[in-house]
Amino acid sequence: MPLVYTDEEMEMIIEHHGSKTIEMPLIKVQNLNAKIEELKTEKRKLKQENTRLQKEVDRLRSENTRLRDERLSHNGTHALFPTQKMSREYLDRRLKQLIALCHPDKHLDNALAHEVTVALNKLREEIRR
Repeated sequence: MPLVYTDEEMEMIIEHHGSKTIEMPLIKVQNLNAKIEELKTEKRKLKQENTRLQKEVDRLRSENTRLRDERLSHNGTHALFPTQKMSREYLDRRLKQLIALCHPDKHLDNALAHEVTVALNKLREEIRR
């Protein structure tokens, strides 16, 4: 910022906020407004990047599950139910994925999403017993 301002730059902005009066050079207000716009743009870009990364995380989780299941199928045992213990682990993992996919938080608190999530959680609890 320059140390010497022109008369135009020194034009003052006076705002009244309740019992307080704020007096600030116009140039400073303009600089603050420009910074606010920069921050809004950065926030929008970060939200877009977050959404993209969340989709990538979901894709990688699915790929991880597919590879685990594929590995199980190559162990010389049945891919889905190699043992009773593995059967429960497999079902628990799959139910957890289904719950994540249909959770009401991902569907704007949709009533059907809630019902399905509740039912899947009950089934998951039964399998764990």
